[in-house]
Amino acid sequence: PRTVKTHHEAGLGYLTLGELDKAEEQFKLALALEPDNGRTFVFLPVIEQLRGHRDRALDGLTVMLAQKEPPALVHYLRANNFLAEDKMEEYQQEMQQGAALVPGLATKDAGIIPSSGDRVAVANNRNLMVLFFFNGWYEQAFRKSALVLKTNPSDPFALWYNALSSMIQKRY
Repeated sequence: PRTVKTHHEAGLGYLTLGELDKAEEQFKLALALEPDNGRTFVFLPVIEQLRGHRDRALDGLTVMLAQKEPPALVHYLRANNFLAEDKMEEYQQEMQQGAALVPGLATKDAGIIPSSGDRVAVANNRNLMVLFFFNGWYEQAFRKSALVLKTNPSDPFALWYNALSSMIQKRY
């Protein structure tokens, strides 16, 4: 039987493999079965981000804010799109609200600009890291956080999700 969960999980699998078209198709099938599923919809703007269509990604994330999706998550995802575009003022403004994804993180520390590495890759990996984590794909969240930490060892989001993913998988 076709279920929302089946298509959602298939979309995650294709996303892991870098098959963006197939991932998008699966997420759209899941949404056709349950149109109000923000947990699935959030992947469509991120897929646009991965394709380099950050304007479309930002539009989709703006819609999510209007639909009362978790604001901290949406602002975090938006911030990373601005990071990829080198719009640092917008990045820092969005990260002020995205800081809530890491308990106890001071808002002044959330908007730290990554010091090195390809900002597009960092932005993409950060967004995938959080979405994989929230969907229970801890190995993928761990891998994406490790990629961010390679170039930015003090990234507070990557440190947090790397540690949580490690603990959940009992990798002490």
